Amino acid sequence: MVPSCTDPGPGPITNRVRLFRRRTPANPEWVFAEDVLSAVTFAECERLAELAHEGRVLELGSYYGRSTVPLASTAATVHSVDPHEGGPSDAPRTLVPFLDNLERYGMREKVVVHVGASTDVVRLFREDSFDLVFIDAMHQRPEVDVDVVLAARCLRAGGALALHDYGRGGVWVGDAWHSFGVTEALDEFLGLTHGRAPDLVDTLAVVRSPSGGDELGAWRSGVAAFATALR
Repeated sequence: MVPSCTDPGPGPITNRVRLFRRRTPANPEWVFAEDVLSAVTFAECERLAELAHEGRVLELGSYYGRSTVPLASTAATVHSVDPHEGGPSDAPRTLVPFLDNLERYGMREKVVVHVGASTDVVRLFREDSFDLVFIDAMHQRPEVDVDVVLAARCLRAGGALALHDYGRGGVWVGDAWHSFGVTEALDEFLGLTHGRAPDLVDTLAVVRSPSGGDELGAWRSGVAAFATALR
């Protein structure tokens, strides 16, 4: 997630953090953490809450917890993975406010917090163990590629894979432009797995793994091919 960004020019997707009026969710069973700093929009949070319903969820990149709260409000369990430090030299340490936000919204007991890099933590999970994996961690192409492979391997058949900032080219942080590789990574992954075009809500892209049969076999072969290409 990024705390602030600037639109470099016209286009179908604006690179701005959204400012929200107070809104009441259409589905009162999920919770929107409006006051938690994030670029994840109301509509994206609503979609995540729908996808997480009564499932086992893995979140890669939690920041201050705006996405974690709606996920936990409907999921059976959320495993949150984030180093909560690192990145640019002026990047904030987010673990303490993240935990505080979970407590404030009454979600702490539903979230298993893993403090560490996805490459270290996700390998510890069994394959086919999550109904939903949400990726909003490092946005550069090599890191996104690795996270997609890790996520796909631990996603159950018929499960949902969601990535934030799809269609967004990058952001300005001060005077420096930071390019994103989310769109290219997911498009290439779908090409290898013969997946359908993602379902989009703002910049949240959602794809599903096949539930079985030859399509699931093709998906798994594509995941292996995508992983091999990274070596």
